[in-house]
This record gives sequence, C-alpha cells and structure tokens, in this order.
Amino acid sequence: MSREKLEISDFVGRLLLLKGDRTQKEFAEWLSQSPVRINDYLTGKSASPAFDLLLRLAEKGVNIHWFVTGNGPVYIETGQDNDIPAEAQILLKSMIGDGARPEDLLDILHELKILQDLKQQTHEAYVNLKASFKRKKSKK
Repeated sequence: MSREKLEISDFVGRLLLLKGDRTQKEFAEWLSQSPVRINDYLTGKSASPAFDLLLRLAEKGVNIHWFVTGNGPVYIETGQDNDIPAEAQILLKSMIGDGARPEDLLDILHELKILQDLKQQTHEAYVNLKASFKRKKSKK
C-alpha cells in the first residue's frame, strides 16, 4: 500500500470489517453518516475517507493508524491486545456492545486458547509423522 494514499480495496476491506454483520443503515447510523455515503465508500465510489468519517471512527475507539495502514490494534482502548487478530477484536467489541457477560468472553477466550494449543499439537504431530515417514523411506 502506498504511504501517501489509502488504497481503495484496503479502505473498503477495513470498513467491511468494522461493519461486521450490521446492515449498511445500522453502520451508517453508528458512524453518524448517511447511508448513501456509506454505500459510496463500500462500493468504491468515494476513494478515500472524509475527515468527518475518520473523526467518527476515532470517537468509536477505532485506531486511525490501523484504519489507514492496517498495522496495530483495531481499537485504541485495546492496545494490549496486539496479538489478537483484527476480526477477533471486532467480534469481542461487538459482543460487549450486545451485552455479553464477562464470563461469556472468558469462556470464548478459554476455548480459543484450547484451539490454539490443539493446532500447535496437530502441527507438531504432522512434522513428527513426516520426519518418521522420511526416515522409513530412506532405510529402504
């Protein structure tokens, strides 16, 4: 991506990520923007974000550096969550906004940790199996 200009596909992609499963109308209301303007952004008719959109995003806690570059946490207030993928940050933020209980979020994070551990174990087993297969094949 050019440092001088936010690429349209990156801009639209990040807007879609923030939009989540909201309708365009709901997303427009959330950002205090007109639905027509949001549609223009999402369809690429407006090639770059207007200042007032950036201001509304910042008011919602969106990290403008992330929005422009794709680097860093999605939300300013979750700066400690740099290792959490953008999609997960947005999901967690929307769950909190929808009234999810802290226990629900802890359960989800616990399940995520279990899945990450399982993924690592599966990868290690695959590497060991592949190495074993190569050793057996080289003995023949």
